[in-house]
Amino acid sequence: MKQVTATVISNAKLWGEYGVHGRRKYLGAWLIWLKCPEVASKTKPGQFVMVNCGEECMLPRPFSIHQVNNTDIALFFAVLENGKGTNWLSQRKIGDNIDLLGPLGNGYSIHLESHKLLLVAGGNGIAPLYFLAQDALKKKNSVTLLYGHGR
Repeated sequence: MKQVTATVISNAKLWGEYGVHGRRKYLGAWLIWLKCPEVASKTKPGQFVMVNCGEECMLPRPFSIHQVNNTDIALFFAVLENGKGTNWLSQRKIGDNIDLLGPLGNGYSIHLESHKLLLVAGGNGIAPLYFLAQDALKKKNSVTLLYGHGR
């Protein structure tokens, strides 16, 4: 784990407002790619980073690592109407720098004798499972994903 500065290489809104859950109104879902070779080279499926989300956020926010390539990491996240951290992150532009700490957490491991995986996620819990599914498929495992969202 290491404190690093990552650079935004893309930040895309995947879909718009998609409902209210309790008192929380979701304004959309984003996928941000960050150039961060120090983190990308050490990340395992299931790990996360702590992102410093600007001056309005006193504490860093945790985000699961959704995808990784040789030098970059992707974070998939929902933006909440009153979510200072997610709103801040959704407004980052290509070339902006973001301070983060990671990779953190133990991550997931696939038992060597496993050949069929059943992954179950709800809501934003899908974020780290894409990375795990990609890793499993590279190892020639069969993957089934069950995903639920909303009411």
